[in-house]
Amino acid sequence: MATNGPFRGLRLGTELLATIADCGYRRPTPIQARVIPFVLDGHDVLGVAQTGTGKTAAFAWPLLQLLSDQPGAEENALRALVLAPTRELARQIFAMMEVYSQRLELRVGLVHGGMGAEKDKALEEGVPEVLVATPGRLRQLEEEGSIHFEQLQILVLDEFDRMLDMGFLPAVHRLWESLPEGVQKLFFSATLPTRIRVIAERLMKDPIELAVDVAATPAQNVEQKVYFVRYSQKSELLAHLIESKGYERVLVFTRRKSRAQSIAEALQEQGIAAEYTHGGLKQKRRQGALDRFVRGETRVLVASDLASRGLDVEAVTHVINFDLPHEAGTYIHRIGRTGRAGQRGVAISFCDERDFDQLRQIELLLGRPIPIVTQHAFSKGAVLPPPPIGAFGRRKRRRRRGAQGQKRRRRR
Repeated sequence: MATNGPFRGLRLGTELLATIADCGYRRPTPIQARVIPFVLDGHDVLGVAQTGTGKTAAFAWPLLQLLSDQPGAEENALRALVLAPTRELARQIFAMMEVYSQRLELRVGLVHGGMGAEKDKALEEGVPEVLVATPGRLRQLEEEGSIHFEQLQILVLDEFDRMLDMGFLPAVHRLWESLPEGVQKLFFSATLPTRIRVIAERLMKDPIELAVDVAATPAQNVEQKVYFVRYSQKSELLAHLIESKGYERVLVFTRRKSRAQSIAEALQEQGIAAEYTHGGLKQKRRQGALDRFVRGETRVLVASDLASRGLDVEAVTHVINFDLPHEAGTYIHRIGRTGRAGQRGVAISFCDERDFDQLRQIELLLGRPIPIVTQHAFSKGAVLPPPPIGAFGRRKRRRRRGAQGQKRRRRR
């Protein structure tokens, strides 16, 4: 098929190319074009890219190709393991791996916390060749003796930065002690601070570092805006924008789980179909809210940062930061939920005087200021940050203050 022509240079097999064509992919994304050849050549890879860049396919396609080309020595032996920090992300990776492997004689399985009887069902036909798992459930399976790693060939750690943020580094170290020699390791992260690079270099063998620029990736497809508004008027501004602008599918982020519920309830009072999700809810309720949002039954999903980890929803038109995250890297994660697969997206951030420091850190990470919407329905009374020197740096001193200082010195 013509649609899979651009993928032929990646050395993927005809069965996988046919599936790629069926999925409607026209050309490889930058991270796919860079990562796939190195994975097929057997290198350890440290990939840096955000959600929405085609990252999952970048490791899934070559992983499946390698396993298909090299039949396993034993039946019911685990040959590839994909670790994800959250249940939601694990489910999404599993769903994509199932689609990609449909023409290959490979079985893909999924295990994560909270599955109950589903866990036994996932392994009742034997250990799959490819297993997608969360760290906690994987450790339980290993302790039970349900899985072994003697035949493992490939290990993938997705959203490695989030995995560390959630305290899974000890689990990763325990896993390393169980790995056989020669396992190919693929790490993917949205950001690459020094800590992650040091850990990766310690755990991997001469890793190839491949990055899609952290700052440029969301900016290419996502229009970013800042609205300065009083904190007490943020909920009103949110409802006003959604209704007056006709926003279709909106993901709202907040730092606190209690705030997620109150924001959703405020929108519901305005007649807007909204739900919320946060880390304190049971998995079934969180998954239900996400499923209804994916199906379009809910127009707005409000999520805390903890619950947002692993959210991977197509066709999100707008991401709104009700308040800014404490870490600039989290902002990149948040806005990466829109502008997916070449589509245009909009990321809006509400900012009051308590958010000024976070805004400055985000702009430093991006390498440029975020455009400000100065006139809006609730701009009156909003506090603006003092202007920096140029685009960034320390604040300018006003000439008036300097002149007054000179006059005072003269009087002395």
